[in-house]
Amino acid sequence: MDFLFAYLVFLLMLSLDEGMNFTNNFGIIFFKIQTYMEDSKKTIIIYHCSKCGKFLLSKTGASLHNCIGKITRNQNRNDVHKRALESFLRYIATANISLRSATNPYLQLTFQILDQTFVIPNRNKLSKELKDLSKRIHQNMLTKVAGKTVSLMCDGSSRWGVKYQGIIVYTYKRLYVYSVNSVPNNQSLTLAELIASVVNDLSRNNTTVVAVCCDNAPSNISAFNGNENSAQHKSGKNFIRQPCTAHTANLVIKDSFDSKDEFGFVYNII
Repeated sequence: MDFLFAYLVFLLMLSLDEGMNFTNNFGIIFFKIQTYMEDSKKTIIIYHCSKCGKFLLSKTGASLHNCIGKITRNQNRNDVHKRALESFLRYIATANISLRSATNPYLQLTFQILDQTFVIPNRNKLSKELKDLSKRIHQNMLTKVAGKTVSLMCDGSSRWGVKYQGIIVYTYKRLYVYSVNSVPNNQSLTLAELIASVVNDLSRNNTTVVAVCCDNAPSNISAFNGNENSAQHKSGKNFIRQPCTAHTANLVIKDSFDSKDEFGFVYNII
C-alpha cells in the first residue's frame, strides 16, 4: 500500500497542472491532478491542497478539508506556549529559585495536567531561554529610553561570596533595570569604569545621562568627583552625583538619635 501510494504521488507530480484547480468551502485552493493508471486502465483525479500539501482522493474530501483551522490552532497553541514559558522564566528570576527546582517532576506534572502538549525544557534549554529573554528585555528598555534624558541609580551587594553592582535607569515615568554586574571589588575605580561604560552605551542609544544617584560611601563619592579617575572623566560626559535621599535621611536619624540618652529608642524603632 505504501509503495502504491508513493507510486501514485510520483505519477501525480508528473501530471500536475496548476491551471486545473478549484476552491473548497474554506477558501483553500486545490490543484486537480489527472493521471492515467496502467493497472486499472482508468484516468483518476487526485486533489492536492495548496496549503498543507496533502493529497485527497475525492472532491468531497477536498471540499471538507480545512487545514487552515488546524494550522491556526497549532499556531495559537505555540503562541500560548511561548507566553507561558516567558511567564515561567520571569517567575524563576523574580522568585530567585534555581533552574534545578524548575524541572521538578511534580511541577512538570502540574503543567501536563493543564496542557498535555506543554513540556518544561531541561536546565540547559531554560538557561538559554532565560538569557535570550534578558537580552530582549534589555533591548526593549533601550528602545523605550532612546532619545530621552535619564538618571542612573546604582548600589552594591554581595551574594554567595560574589560582589554585584545593580544599575537602574530612571525616567520621570518609570524605572528600568539596566543590569546587575559582578565586580571584583567595590573600589571607586571599579565603579567609575562600570558607570562610564553604561553612560557611553546609553549615549550610543541617543540617551543622555544627567545624574547618577548613589549612597554616601567614600568610594562612591570618589568615583564621581570629576577627577581623572572619575566616571565623568572616563566617559567624557558631564553629569552630577546625586546623593541618595534615603541614605542621607538614615544618617541624619542615626547621628541625631543613636545615643544612650532618652531619644535612643527612636533610632532603634526606625
